[in-house]
Amino acid sequence: MKSTLARIDRNDTNGGRSPQPSQTMRAARQLRPTTSPRSLSTAQVVLRDSGPYSARNSSKGALVDEAGRIFAALAASTSIEEVKRAAADGRILAQRSRSTRERVWHALHHRYLSHHVKWVINDLITSGASAREEPEFLSVLHLHYALRDHLTYDFATGFIYNQFDAGRTAVSREDLLNFMDAADDQPQIRTWTQQSRVKLAGSILSALRDFGALTGSQHKRITRPPLPLRTAEHILRLLRAEGVPDAEILENSTWRLFMLNEAEVAEVLRKIPIERRLRLEVSGRTVHLQVPTDWHDDSQLVSGRIDSKGGNT
Repeated sequence: MKSTLARIDRNDTNGGRSPQPSQTMRAARQLRPTTSPRSLSTAQVVLRDSGPYSARNSSKGALVDEAGRIFAALAASTSIEEVKRAAADGRILAQRSRSTRERVWHALHHRYLSHHVKWVINDLITSGASAREEPEFLSVLHLHYALRDHLTYDFATGFIYNQFDAGRTAVSREDLLNFMDAADDQPQIRTWTQQSRVKLAGSILSALRDFGALTGSQHKRITRPPLPLRTAEHILRLLRAEGVPDAEILENSTWRLFMLNEAEVAEVLRKIPIERRLRLEVSGRTVHLQVPTDWHDDSQLVSGRIDSKGGNT
């Protein structure tokens, strides 16, 4: 399970304003914390969005190609700030106007970088080293796209999963609009114009299609997206960092992004290679997990509201 790691400065806050100097390393670059080990191990980081539903994903879609370009650049760069400048200047992203490139950067930064969780960013860089349409990269992009947007996560793990589990595969923009209408605990939705809501619904469904969770253009169908073993291990590490007990791993709703029930999750986890780092036993509905020592230093991940710049509130 060794992977190429890229060094990213953790002082990149709110889009990357205060980069720290770093030494150029050869192909394998190591992420190094700029805070003390104690603060890293005890810090709480909001990765999973549980704040009010947002219209943030109303225009940009999946941005798979753009994400591939960004993570390829991060693999060869010394800081997020450096990649941000190159993206805005047109040296990475292909959009014609600078304002559009900056909006694309902001969307990708929010989804995949603004939480500053170094092992998550490393896994994205490593998976992005393969072709951009490969299942491993798409699956990790899909996972964090949903985790960073409460509305997308609830719709995907709620309505879409329930449809698939019941043997129904059709899903439409109207289904997502009705889902928003039924969200009585989200009063801000009432302030959105109908045009904005329709645009948001279309953008989310298109993104889920591009990530492999849906098929079709005009008439979309639910399909089970691939879940490579490395992505399954990534989810395990994330759940561990969130403090999910071993006994609750199989039932965690995160797996529903990949249309998996508890028995199917158990079957996937049984296939994860041990390689002397990760020991995992699945007995019935219970997972017994012995994790690598480096996992013990992970920042505690919590759910919460994410501000407009992608950071914790």
